[in-house]
Amino acid sequence: MVVNLEPQNTIRQMGFRPPADRAVVFVTDGLRANSFFRNNCSSVPDLQELFLHQGIVGIAHCGVPTMSRTGHIAIFGGFMEDPSVALYYFQKNPNNFDTVFNRSRAAFVCGDSYVTQYFENLPTGGAHLTFESFKNSDFSGAFEADEWAFNRVRNFLSKEKNVETVRQEETYVFASFLANLDISGHNDKPDTKRFREILLSTQKGIRDTYELFERTFNDSRTVYLLTSDHGMSDMGVHGRAWRSHTEVPFFFWGAGVNREAPNNGANFTADNSGLQLPLHNLKQFELASLISAFIGLPPPMNNMGILPLGYMNVTAEYESHAAYLNALQLLAQVTSVLSHHEAGYFSKWLPRFNDLDLTRIKAYKKEIQRHLSLGWFTEAMEQSHHLAKLAVECLEFYENYYRKALIVTTVLSYLGWFYIIFAKQARITSKLQKRFFTMSTVALCALGLTLAQLMILQQVPCWTTLFLILPIPIWILAIRESPIKEFFVLKPLMQVFWVVSTGGILIGFIRDSRFIIGAFLMARYAYNRQGFCHPSFKFVVWLIMTALISAFIPYFYYYNGVIDFNNDHLVYCSMVLVLLRPLILWHRHAKCFWILNTGILALEVYGIYLRTTKQLFPEPLHCIFWAYILFALISIPFSNTKSAKDRLELICFNLCTVYTLFSTHLESIFIQLMAAEHLMGFHVHADLQRLKRKKANDANEDDEEEEADINNDNDTTVKPMSPLEHLNRSYYYSGLFLLYTFLSFYGNGHDAYMHLIDTNTARLFVTNFSFVIISLTIAMKLLIGPIIVMSIMFAMSAYVRQNLCRILLCLTLICNVLSFCFFFFVQNRGDMREVRFSITTLIVVHGCVLILMVCSFTAKLLFSGIPMTIILWDNESVIETQPGESQV
Repeated sequence: MVVNLEPQNTIRQMGFRPPADRAVVFVTDGLRANSFFRNNCSSVPDLQELFLHQGIVGIAHCGVPTMSRTGHIAIFGGFMEDPSVALYYFQKNPNNFDTVFNRSRAAFVCGDSYVTQYFENLPTGGAHLTFESFKNSDFSGAFEADEWAFNRVRNFLSKEKNVETVRQEETYVFASFLANLDISGHNDKPDTKRFREILLSTQKGIRDTYELFERTFNDSRTVYLLTSDHGMSDMGVHGRAWRSHTEVPFFFWGAGVNREAPNNGANFTADNSGLQLPLHNLKQFELASLISAFIGLPPPMNNMGILPLGYMNVTAEYESHAAYLNALQLLAQVTSVLSHHEAGYFSKWLPRFNDLDLTRIKAYKKEIQRHLSLGWFTEAMEQSHHLAKLAVECLEFYENYYRKALIVTTVLSYLGWFYIIFAKQARITSKLQKRFFTMSTVALCALGLTLAQLMILQQVPCWTTLFLILPIPIWILAIRESPIKEFFVLKPLMQVFWVVSTGGILIGFIRDSRFIIGAFLMARYAYNRQGFCHPSFKFVVWLIMTALISAFIPYFYYYNGVIDFNNDHLVYCSMVLVLLRPLILWHRHAKCFWILNTGILALEVYGIYLRTTKQLFPEPLHCIFWAYILFALISIPFSNTKSAKDRLELICFNLCTVYTLFSTHLESIFIQLMAAEHLMGFHVHADLQRLKRKKANDANEDDEEEEADINNDNDTTVKPMSPLEHLNRSYYYSGLFLLYTFLSFYGNGHDAYMHLIDTNTARLFVTNFSFVIISLTIAMKLLIGPIIVMSIMFAMSAYVRQNLCRILLCLTLICNVLSFCFFFFVQNRGDMREVRFSITTLIVVHGCVLILMVCSFTAKLLFSGIPMTIILWDNESVIETQPGESQV
């Protein structure tokens, strides 16, 4: 967005009287074109009586994302806001912008505070703008928003002082944001009887308000516009690029509207008699320039719309000057961009937009002015229209000017970071390290300083300069980290194999759950494949658990967001399972844990009952649940457990109880099943290894022929491992941890990337809606699964405990390769959900390393205070040295 612009002169200042003094805009939130034209426009009978005799009707094509914010800004600001604003969740303006309200210098706007905040928080420059807004909490019943807005307009016009003020103003803009249709569309769906009843009521209110304006002013100097900010699908959702989302109706009528406006030959059936009327097509952001032209204003300073010609019933002279004013406004943005670019020292040698520069702009202006002075208004309009198109193309060219260079430098930064991680792993047994000041680093420093100086001379923006030279310091660190010796070929090739295979599986999982099912089954088969030759009871139970998890995955993946993830009966079953599992397995927990965990689950049942019956939820009960979470975590390291096995059982008991407090559906059962399967897999593997060793001893085989499989670290005798063996084992555990982490993400009842957030997660912890607390509870719920998984791995594998840094390096490399891949799929245009998905996926994958590090060190803290044991089977364990001592 171009900033620091000056507004153009009004058409009145150019010596012309516009066809209208007032513009009245009705924005019916969520009204799609199909609902307006349905059954020959029979859904809008009062408006039908109007457009049968006056005005023009058509379809406005919205840009994406099709949301309230972007739609309203397009209608009144004349431009499509960058979808990256989706990261702000549409709650604030990243930049200030100009609107029709600011240009009019006088406006009355009423509607939902969610919408008015987009405009009332902008600098007005002393304009007399009145914003009246409501919140949903202001109404006791449903569908009161439209009547509230109509009443506000009636109250305003009922005061003679206000009417005189409007008459004295040269231009005035009224805007009513009507929210009932959006509310009904989401709740009742657009193709229902209830929605049609709401539409009938809304269009009747618009007709009554129109007649009120005509009676009040009675001077035929008011132009009216009915349109919508976005459409809606049959399912009651919007935001995407579907036709039902992007096609909305518009209806211009009143002063200055040309009923014979040109169109592309399309028609629509206007009534049941079969009358055909022209169907016009506009881009939604072109409405702002049309509204401005009707009342003699220049377009908003940030407008990107080209004035549609032929829509105003005015003289050719007036329309030619309006088109020229629209071109001047676009050229002002181009001039600002070109002036900044050409002020750079090297601009003459850099790529430029060849069809438009400062010299050509001056020539075009002189030519159009000459046409206007000679009375060649048609030629002036055509030239202004052509110039406006060139201006838009020029702005789009410079908007993406540094895009390719930034992509290249980002790729170089990623590659440098990968090299750093490779180098750290390659010199894991070597303490030798290169100095900072070498020929290579000095040369890179000189190159970085030179590039920075050149960019300063070219006046490249600061943030762009920073990202363009970012690869230099990264590669300086990479050269310093590279080992002097031991960087052999086999290890990097093996790392590429592990990273590509693991990363490819996880990328496929994000796109389709079948990938994760296949990866999960292959990983578990590879781990305990010998069990098929020697099946045991434990092995069969483990197979059943594996099959159940595989069945759960597509259920959560495909039906998340389609079904209602709120089923209290399943939550009650998960509570019973939390208590039954330790009883069946004869886990020995202190009485205090049994009493407190059972008591908190009983209170959860009571809390759910209060919520479902909509009874008052006592505040002390919230405090009890929050206090229990602290107790469940803090009490584990200070418990009287004396073995790693007992500590692990307590961790699972407490954390599964906490997880159940956040549950609303199957997710607690899934997490408990996943933890049980993960733990059982270790026990089955240990039994198989014991059986293998016994057979080998019976056959008098040499110990050297006995393979060190993936959990050979459970043996009391730790054999020295080669770097390649360390590499394979580290990547195996890092891949296993990532696999179970993503499984827990998709089994938590939410979309893993936070597109769908169930506020019921926090129903036991907060009474009123609080974004911070709800986000906190969801974050805790997401972390519990990985913490349980890491705790099992930490207790069952000495290798994980003693080589945590190695494994985290492998995790970092895999996650960064994933983020490198997703970087190329980031979008800043198009479908809002795809834009947000592409950005949040990149953020989640980048942050996954930090999340997993937190989970790893949390698991380590939970086992603090006891001597670690390597659990092989129920009654046997081997005492290990203190955790953290390396076996390498």
